[in-house]
Formats: sequence, structure tokens, C-alpha cells
Amino acid sequence: MGEGLPSLDVVASQVEAQLEHQLRHFDGLDSKAGMVLGFAGVLVAVAEGIEPLVIAGRIAAAGAALLSLWSFLPRKYPVLDTRRLRDRYLRADPGFTTLHLLDTQIAMEERASAILDRKASRLKLGVGLLAFAILLIAAGMLYTGGSR
Repeated sequence: MGEGLPSLDVVASQVEAQLEHQLRHFDGLDSKAGMVLGFAGVLVAVAEGIEPLVIAGRIAAAGAALLSLWSFLPRKYPVLDTRRLRDRYLRADPGFTTLHLLDTQIAMEERASAILDRKASRLKLGVGLLAFAILLIAAGMLYTGGSR
């Protein structure tokens, strides 16, 4: 496209592919957070007993549920302002427009990457806390002989 930028199209296609990959990653994290939330909720509901380990496990499972809910946030993914793109660049040189669009998409990718990192960290904490809850509840139930 741009005469002085022979690789502009190649770079632009890679940035677009990365943005699509990030969208799939967002969806995957949200699906996993939903599974953690559901499992933690079931664990809180079915864990019986007043044994301190079981109570601690239920609290840990509730914490895992809260972390998984928190990992759903923020829901806003950086998107292109198409109205602004149309209004500003409709009559511009295609190479100039492509370059500015590429720069905008790279900035979007960087913001999305930071959001993904935060979401993934929250989910990892939630999974870890859920595993800890399972161990606590299992230990508490074994301690009491599993009879209740």
C-alpha cells in the first residue's frame, strides 16, 4: 500500500491475527471463570459439617467464586471507533490510513493484553483457592469420618 512502507500489509495482517487471538483468549478465560464459579458454588452448597476445616473450605470456595466473578471484569474490550475512522480517513491516502489504523490496532492490542493479564491472574488465584477449598473440605470430612 504505502510506497515507502513495503511491509505494511504484512504487519497489519499479523496485528489483526493477534487481535482475533486475544478475543478467543477473552472468551476462553470467561468460560473457565464460569466453570470455577459453578464448581465453587456447588462445593459451598454440598459441603456439610461444622468441622473447622470444612467451614474454612467453604469460605475458601466462596472466595474462589468471588475471584472468578471478579475475573469476568472488565468486560470492555478495546474496539475501533468506526465512525471516527470514517469521518477522519475516508478521503485520506490509503497507505496513510492503513498506517494509522495499524498504530491504533497495536495500541488496542497492548491495552487488551494488559486486561487479559489481569483477568488471567484473578482466575489463577480463584483456581488455586478452589483447590485449597477442596483439600480443606476433604480433610475436614475425613477427620469427622465423613458421617453427617
